[in-house]
Amino acid sequence: MRRFSPHTASANDCDIARSDAGAPLSLSAHTYFCQTDSFCVFLDLEQDRYISVRRDELERLAPHLYGWSQSVSLAKRATPDEFEDLAKPLVDSNLLARNAALPKPVRGPEVAHARRELSQVGRRTWPLLNIRGSVRVLRASSDANRALKRDRLDRTIARVRDRKQHGYPGRRHAADHIRSRSIHFSEVRGYFPRSYLCLFDSLALVNYLASYRIFPDWVFGVRTDPFEAHCWVQHEDIVLNDTLDRINTFTPIMVV
Repeated sequence: MRRFSPHTASANDCDIARSDAGAPLSLSAHTYFCQTDSFCVFLDLEQDRYISVRRDELERLAPHLYGWSQSVSLAKRATPDEFEDLAKPLVDSNLLARNAALPKPVRGPEVAHARRELSQVGRRTWPLLNIRGSVRVLRASSDANRALKRDRLDRTIARVRDRKQHGYPGRRHAADHIRSRSIHFSEVRGYFPRSYLCLFDSLALVNYLASYRIFPDWVFGVRTDPFEAHCWVQHEDIVLNDTLDRINTFTPIMVV
């Protein structure tokens, strides 16, 4: 996917307390968050970048972070004198907001744990050599290509999210049906003249499935040490365009 530059915003030392009531710091509306073993990672969607902070540094702010549910010892929390030095870089970077009217919790997204790949889900329910479906694949790929070239990622994601919220038909699709559509996409996708890139291919698949009123999750994930960002498409616990071995090495940071 598009490589966002990982920047490290600094703070200072570790562990956590549950204190949502009156907590002054929350995620900014355009910011997404996750934790790995050693780092906390912010996705600043407005600026199209990832920023990593050492986990033990951010945890010192725990009593002041809205939605933070883990506990930390008193000895590892920031003192009142240290609080501003730790919080200011994150607030100035517009990753955290102070006393927001509608606070956004400082925690990762909710998404089903992926347990299956397409090859593990039933069998095809319709022939893959389908001309109308192939045209839809190429149109969805063209739309994704144009969006990623001409528009900001946050606007593209906003459109996908809005389409999903307003277009969901209120009925469940059989796993076999979704599998067949996804396989058809992968077989025709090679005819579109753009090399593989997870951001493009995931958006194209999301567009294609939406044309059948299927609205899966578009999952963004990160891993650290070294830093890498990735995204994939998932329906419940089924990965539609990747492998379990690969995506399970990433921690989800945003789900569209």
